[in-house]
Amino acid sequence: MNPVPKKNISKIVADIKYPQLESKIRQSYFVSATISRQSSEPASKAKKNVIKLLIAPIFISLIAAIFAFNAFNFKDKVLASAEIIYEEAMAAKQSASELKTEKTVASLKIIDKEIKDVGDKAESSGLLGLSSLIGKIIPAFKNIPASINTTSSLSGKMLEIAESLDILKNSGFQMAMNGKGETLINLLDKLNGDITSVESLSADLKNQTWDLQSLNPKLASLSDIISSNYISLDSNLYQIREFVGALSSLLKSENARILLMFQNPSEIRPGGGFVGSFGYITIDKGAIKEIKIDDIYNADRQLTINLVPPRELQNITRAWGARDANWFFDFPSSAKKITYLLENSKLFLDQNAKFAGAIAINTNVMADLLDIIGPIEIPSYNLTVDSKNFLEEIQYEVESGRDKKPGQNPKKVLSVLAPIIIEEISNFTEQQKEKFSQTIKEQIKEKEIMAYAGDWKLENFFINNGIAGEVMALPEDFSGDYLAVVDANIYGGKSDAFMSQKISLNSKLLSSGKILNNLSVTRTHSGQNEEDWWYRSDNKNYLKIFVPPKSNLLSVKGDISPATYSDAIKKYSGISYNYAKSKYQYDSDLQMIEKSSSLLSQFNVSAGQESGKKFFGMWFNTPAGETRVLETSYETSSGPIPENGKSFTFVFEKQSGVNSSLEYSISAPDGYRWKENNESVFKFNSKKISSREIIELTLLKI
Repeated sequence: MNPVPKKNISKIVADIKYPQLESKIRQSYFVSATISRQSSEPASKAKKNVIKLLIAPIFISLIAAIFAFNAFNFKDKVLASAEIIYEEAMAAKQSASELKTEKTVASLKIIDKEIKDVGDKAESSGLLGLSSLIGKIIPAFKNIPASINTTSSLSGKMLEIAESLDILKNSGFQMAMNGKGETLINLLDKLNGDITSVESLSADLKNQTWDLQSLNPKLASLSDIISSNYISLDSNLYQIREFVGALSSLLKSENARILLMFQNPSEIRPGGGFVGSFGYITIDKGAIKEIKIDDIYNADRQLTINLVPPRELQNITRAWGARDANWFFDFPSSAKKITYLLENSKLFLDQNAKFAGAIAINTNVMADLLDIIGPIEIPSYNLTVDSKNFLEEIQYEVESGRDKKPGQNPKKVLSVLAPIIIEEISNFTEQQKEKFSQTIKEQIKEKEIMAYAGDWKLENFFINNGIAGEVMALPEDFSGDYLAVVDANIYGGKSDAFMSQKISLNSKLLSSGKILNNLSVTRTHSGQNEEDWWYRSDNKNYLKIFVPPKSNLLSVKGDISPATYSDAIKKYSGISYNYAKSKYQYDSDLQMIEKSSSLLSQFNVSAGQESGKKFFGMWFNTPAGETRVLETSYETSSGPIPENGKSFTFVFEKQSGVNSSLEYSISAPDGYRWKENNESVFKFNSKKISSREIIELTLLKI
């Protein structure tokens, strides 16, 4: 929004025009005369009414003159404050988006002071009283004092909210860790109440400024700055309030458990990295009671249900366990499946333990965290880990360390490391807290951290703020294209630690609305010289290409083999099971996907439906030290029929934990160009992809 115009309120007298008042007087006279005739009132009473009508213009003119004089004196203060408020509102927005809560508080304090100064100036100049007086004749003027008071109240409440958020950011974790759960809950409840107040004040302000705008739009300029630039109101506030309320309810619970899923992108799976380790946080009345980390195989060994695993996994494992349930590209689906399996392990079933939600953390997050903390010594393992060697050293301990023995927990090193890291976080300096907040924000943006909640209010908040890792649901009237490339390392060691991937999509929008797509996926394995075998392993990858539902595969080129699901792994593992003769159950969610799938034998590719998208699945393996390229072409029917001004949207969704770049180009139909670059071809290139890239384009006729 632009700053308030310099002429704001400078012509306020023009709003009190004699023609308008004379019209009201004539109308009043007509009504009075009519009543007089109807009631046959005495002549003396009629004379008094005439005198009142004669005095009214003089009285109104006098009030208008006084009001105008004070308004001119008041104008300079309003303009000066409006400039400051606008600038600080922009600063507050920016700092809030960067999680710099102390800067947000500082800006809001300045805004609050300026608004209160405006109110004091209005009071001292007599404008509030005069507005009420004129309001008896012109009702809209009554809202000037109310608008100033509401704006001041709104400003004060927003400052309180910002201060509460700053406390939560800087001390919330310490409160939970140090047994101050009740203080934390009280702070959340206050925050919830303040947000409710802001919603009510915002609604009042909108009504008041609406009436002022009917009088003169300039009169509402100061309030407009508050409502338009100060905060994002309505749905955003509603979402935050719902989240804070649900979070408070969760914290008030006794022994609520939050699942921690430690994903290792060195062995990539559709929902992120392989979940070799897990943990959980137990929260009791706002305080963290326990943090425990365990080997996920310990839970899987105690499973009380036998589920048939996905087809692509059936030759490396007999039963589907929590370790392999990170199988869905849609993270909420994976999180629900993992929690379901863990809850059916005797490890938790005997306690009737349930998980209220789950947080997925990739190992890359730990490396970035150690970059803030610095090196950590683990004397019992004669080990020092830092941001550069964390993955390598921990991977070695898990695969070949001292705890890699029958009956031992090979992930024990993580249980030793976790409390040290938590202690370090609890004692962060202000500078470290700032860096930590920015790191978490970036990790969420890149899908390195994802969260799921069983409570729909919490889950909606995660979805609306890009934390949920859900597959985007395309609207029914979607006009454009969609792409996701999803890898799954199956019996390929930890080779993904040395895999790089380049995705290139060249598209053309046809006059029919169809889109012709040529997609190439280039994968390079650079782990051939690594000492450890798990890095040198051939990268055996089951790749899925997610596209809009109405898409057809036209061609495939590249080293994809073999044609059947099981042959790809059989030669490596030599394992085979006959599930038709077993007592294993089929998972309904998995079965729905697999029943939709059929083999396109001419391409050695399967096609099916998942998460509202069509997918093409194929084996695409890369030996150590080599580069392999997969090329496919397909057509999609979700594009728009070309028209001048027609919009086109391209959506790309990143897979958590995958090191990939993206090149995208889209050619406009013949006779058209793209408004955004004034060319017939629009290009996008990024080496660092966000969790969801959305490109909005507009067709222009040449």
